[in-house]
Amino acid sequence: MNNETRGLVNKAVISHDLHRTALTFCTRRIMSCDRCIRLISGTPIKLPSDLKRVIKKVDEAVNNGVLKYAGAGQSGEPFEQLAKGGHWGDIVNNYFSCASCGQLFNLHAETYHGAGGAFEKIASIKETLQRY
Repeated sequence: MNNETRGLVNKAVISHDLHRTALTFCTRRIMSCDRCIRLISGTPIKLPSDLKRVIKKVDEAVNNGVLKYAGAGQSGEPFEQLAKGGHWGDIVNNYFSCASCGQLFNLHAETYHGAGGAFEKIASIKETLQRY
């Protein structure tokens, strides 16, 4: 299987997985296409203002069709609540995929102790997602 075919297979699998109510142990290589490479992936979250800024940027990407919401991790609220300006809990943990290439992203932060977090590319989702 060549790289182009492999990329199409990965995209098809993630598209199929997103229609399920839960997604477990989904693995993808870390790659980016022209649409998602411009996202602020790798952005550290150190302050509440950083988290607010990242939530806004991710929400814009979802609304513009660049990202698809995959679901919330075992801890944390659904992204829709965060995007509407709702209060976040002790843990923020949401997953997304690029609508074009299937690249996975994780928005995570530990807010209770102020440990921070990041919005970053990931190779796999290693927990069952909660779909709301």
